[in-house]
Amino acid sequence: VLESGEMHLQVGRQLKSLVNDVNLSDGWLRGRLMGEIPTADCRRLPHDLLLDLKHRGDRITGTVTAISRPTPRGGNALPHWLDLERQQPAAGE
Repeated sequence: VLESGEMHLQVGRQLKSLVNDVNLSDGWLRGRLMGEIPTADCRRLPHDLLLDLKHRGDRITGTVTAISRPTPRGGNALPHWLDLERQQPAAGE
């Protein structure tokens, strides 16, 4: 999160995206951004990502949900578990 309050996130090699509706409360990070989860089930419909993440010591865990954009037939919400662990930089980095 930048001093301005903005937050950017990058999924894999995708372009960095602005996280909208950022909410930091009691160690939870919530927000919404443009991006894609590159799995077969998510590729079926264009989607945005909803973050629901918790800071736990050296880890950040929670769900990143692919929420399909509205279509005449409705849509999908496909949650994916995320577990990130802080890595020490390699020597010389």
